[in-house]
Amino acid sequence: MRRYVEGVIRYRLLVIGLTVLISAALASQISQLRVIIDPNIMLPQDHPFVAATNQVERLFGSKYIIVIGITPKQGDAFSPHVLGKVQRLTTALLATPGVIKENVLSLAARRAKSIVGTPEGIEVRPLMETIPQTPAAVAALRQAVRANPVYLNTIISGDERTAAILVEFREGKDGFRGMVEKVRTLIEQERDSSVDIALGGPPVFLDRVEAYSQRIVPLFALAVLITGLIHYEAFRTVQGLILPLITALLAVISGRINPCTVRKAS
Repeated sequence: MRRYVEGVIRYRLLVIGLTVLISAALASQISQLRVIIDPNIMLPQDHPFVAATNQVERLFGSKYIIVIGITPKQGDAFSPHVLGKVQRLTTALLATPGVIKENVLSLAARRAKSIVGTPEGIEVRPLMETIPQTPAAVAALRQAVRANPVYLNTIISGDERTAAILVEFREGKDGFRGMVEKVRTLIEQERDSSVDIALGGPPVFLDRVEAYSQRIVPLFALAVLITGLIHYEAFRTVQGLILPLITALLAVISGRINPCTVRKAS
């Protein structure tokens, strides 16, 4: 240890120069980093419960589901105006990159079927082939939904006031903010004064967590400023102010970045 310390002192200019050069190279990459929250990676992957959950999600999906709720301010979800929005949003979501088309579910989705028993067996038809425009067509759709209670409180609320669209995304490089932003862009095209449109689901929550995590940069700068003022108040010298901050900043810059929470932007 003594030989090491003597070597550092003897070649102090070289050590300082290399430290500054390496720190500058590492610091230059900070602008390329984005905070992406991935709770699944944070969990111990070898735990039996986590492994079982991952296997179920791989087989059946339902990992990154966003729920869009459309509620009219007058009437119910079976009005042609609301059903038109459901159909247009469903069509747009099916064409959106990253969406798992097979897992999109709504009144207008192809996988939503009206199943009715007949004397010959069962009859399976699309739940809503076209937007109903007449009271009779609306009543027929309402009856078809009621006859298939699996859709109640799934794509239609129990009081029939809200129509829902369930859309699942594949995991992408742009994180949950990328998923939610795609949906928000489509929603804004359908939003008007006649309806309330809400978003739900884990990606929406994690989107906000990612956005709030981005605030770490100004908050870190504020923390450095406050710490520096405390050091100056304690030591009353510029050296006592700067040296502890340099040590802390070098530790932050050269510290290992956790890949579970921060990824390099592509």
